[in-house]
Amino acid sequence: MQAFHDEHGPAMEEFAGHLARTLREIRLVEFTPEKTVSREGHGPRFHLVVSERLADARAWELGEFTQVDMHTTLGRSGLETLDTLIMAGIADTRADAIRWALTRIRERPAYERLRERIQEIDQLRNEF
Repeated sequence: MQAFHDEHGPAMEEFAGHLARTLREIRLVEFTPEKTVSREGHGPRFHLVVSERLADARAWELGEFTQVDMHTTLGRSGLETLDTLIMAGIADTRADAIRWALTRIRERPAYERLRERIQEIDQLRNEF
């Protein structure tokens, strides 16, 4: 799928954009090859997000989400990680996959220790 996207990416994006303009309900366009890998019919796939979920747009309006730079560059391994989470059904989009990963990081005891250490450093800075 990556080779197909590398070769046909602009056409895929144009097609997804056409669908989004034509059918406003579409949020995600998925490309899958004709031949599948597993018995369940799942195989490699590629997603293009064409609009936000209504719930995400509402959360952004309420200040619960903050839009981050959409031009952030991820390497091949980063994109592969996000797409693996999508293919496994853990997330619907790359943004969802990033939110999921950040939640898992926050759940780790090491993250809480790191936050405490940052607070200690800030207190020391304020004392001087």
